[in-house]
Amino acid sequence: MADDMLGCENFERHIGTTFVMTDEAGQATDLVLTEASALGSSLGAGQRAQFSVLFKSSEATIRPQAIYLLSHAEMGDMTLFLVPVAQDKAGVSYEACFG
Repeated sequence: MADDMLGCENFERHIGTTFVMTDEAGQATDLVLTEASALGSSLGAGQRAQFSVLFKSSEATIRPQAIYLLSHAEMGDMTLFLVPVAQDKAGVSYEACFG
């Protein structure tokens, strides 16, 4: 599915599953999808509703905000702009927003 056609519901059914995040250098990190949240309604016909998704990495290292390739067993490959938004003892959380 094309990235511009993804909706919140596409991610909701995969909460708790693993996505592989790969940077431009080919370094891969496992991320677990922890949340998919609707942020508002669509603006009109043919436009998707705004939403965000939150992923958690168990790595202690914070990756910079950037466009990453994400791969998922069922959803396939997609490119997302991910932003680190929190860090705790369990790892780093990354968010992607869609609008």
